[in-house]
Amino acid sequence: MIQRLHDWLASSADKELRQRFKSEPGESAWNAWCELLRQRAKSLEIAEYAARLDRETEPAAEIILLKKACSLLLDFRKPTPAAWCDSLESLLTAMNSAVTVEVEFAPLPCQLLGELGLLLGLAFPELKPMKPVLEQGRRILADGLEHLLDGAGLPKSENLLLLRPLLACWTRSLFLGKNAESYPWKLKSQQQYEWAILQSLRLTRPDGSALFAPITLKDSSAESESAQAKKGSKADAYRKTLDEALSYDSDEKDKEVAQIVFSGKKTTARKKEENDPRLPNASFFSDWSRFGMLRADWSQQHPSLAVAYGTPPESLTKRASRNATTPFGGWTDSRVLAEFNFQSQPVFSGLMNVSVARNGKRLGPDGDWISLCEIHEPTHDYLELECFLGDGFRIQRHFFLAHDEEVMMIADSVLPRKEYYALQRKKKPEKPSQAAPRIEYELRIPLSPWIREQAGEPHGMERALFSTSSSKENPLLRILPLGLPEWDSDAASGELSFEEDSLVLRQFGNGVALFAPLFFEMNASRIRYPYTWRRLSVGEKLEKTSSDQAVGFRVQLHKNQYLLYRSLTEQRNRTVLGHNLVSDLFFGRFSRETGVETILEVEEE
Repeated sequence: MIQRLHDWLASSADKELRQRFKSEPGESAWNAWCELLRQRAKSLEIAEYAARLDRETEPAAEIILLKKACSLLLDFRKPTPAAWCDSLESLLTAMNSAVTVEVEFAPLPCQLLGELGLLLGLAFPELKPMKPVLEQGRRILADGLEHLLDGAGLPKSENLLLLRPLLACWTRSLFLGKNAESYPWKLKSQQQYEWAILQSLRLTRPDGSALFAPITLKDSSAESESAQAKKGSKADAYRKTLDEALSYDSDEKDKEVAQIVFSGKKTTARKKEENDPRLPNASFFSDWSRFGMLRADWSQQHPSLAVAYGTPPESLTKRASRNATTPFGGWTDSRVLAEFNFQSQPVFSGLMNVSVARNGKRLGPDGDWISLCEIHEPTHDYLELECFLGDGFRIQRHFFLAHDEEVMMIADSVLPRKEYYALQRKKKPEKPSQAAPRIEYELRIPLSPWIREQAGEPHGMERALFSTSSSKENPLLRILPLGLPEWDSDAASGELSFEEDSLVLRQFGNGVALFAPLFFEMNASRIRYPYTWRRLSVGEKLEKTSSDQAVGFRVQLHKNQYLLYRSLTEQRNRTVLGHNLVSDLFFGRFSRETGVETILEVEEE
């Protein structure tokens, strides 16, 4: 054993130690080595570092390796000298395997192995094998910060639930580097780390848990105490990691954001000027990550809508596969992940399962979701996505959050692809007797277990949601399916219902296009007053358009009235309620002084 340690000793090792190993092999040399380990464990604060590893509630194999490395410094008297060397050699073998681990396919294991290399290199710098191990660990960590994040601290959509464990890994690495006065990466990587801190705050729910993580009832008798404790420990562990991470963060604004997110503190006033530098924008869009966050500010009291439209995390895909029977022969798409938080609690969270059929044939996906339009304004946020479907169709999804108006819209537009219009211009007009094709549409949004529907009160197509966490029986928000009639007089057009803890919208139409909007009223004081909505006639060249060409709606919420318009064809000049539009999508508010005030207007490029 002593010979192995002697062979490992680098020429840069302490001269007295090298002499001890050469002249006094055996127990004396081992005692000298143990004293060095004791001092190293103290200087690196390995006991504190090991305690941070213990906070990991779901330890990976690589976490076990890190704990094994800590035991070499903390429990060096327990194994025999030969067993101690064998353990170190096994860790070196694990580090050699890190060369074959690709960061894109195994992000967390790869970064934990980088942390292991850093730990070994800083703990045993006297040993020759540790110099390349240290360099390899630093390279792995720096590559992770560069390649796993979008340049602003956000990972890809499939890795969103890994951001917290990744941040914990990087924070522990900084802890080791600080104690060894040898930081693990350069300034460029440090900037990405600090951005990741801010993004982790952006992906934090009001209760401290991670966005898109499973939601459980705190006060449910069906939930075991151990399950509640495990959930709490995850949030507590993250808060401790965040506090440590913020100590390495040079941006004081991140600390203020953290205080708002975790203390429930309200911001003094929402920014009226887009360039107000007081705090970073709470809303955020990333095409690389395929993620969008729509929110007014950092206060958890205000509504926030998060959307991920890339590959969803595998755990969420498995959970969604246990949902209800799919319509029309299967889901058209189940890749858009959305979570809506309002009044400090999640209202819905999960995959937005949608199915579209035309003349009885389901339209399957034909490509990935892409972002068409991203708008951030002080008064509203807007995100528009598109995915091609089979048989020459596409679906566009609209997410719109109007902050001052306290309303939100989630809508799907089922449209033919642009080539369709060019072909139609060349075709002869169809005979009026020919039946228009039928479009069938269904959208299913998984609701939080905190949420229930209004009970025991007659209603039309609208739905009111209550929160079971509130002692009051006031509705949390109201949902209006604008594409359906207000009352059940025309049930053949579709329905809005609650099924198996999900909000389900079914809508049917004839023609080549369909617009299916859900309109959310979020003003509690306004909900108890009268409300209504009506479909409006849309005119083009003094003729009324069909519902698969353009649609318009008037929405009245107490004293507020709104105009919503959606074109379902190429850009045209049309009139709705006396308002002339060439927009793709329009949302405005009626004003006695100025007519219709524009809030959102999207034009086709």
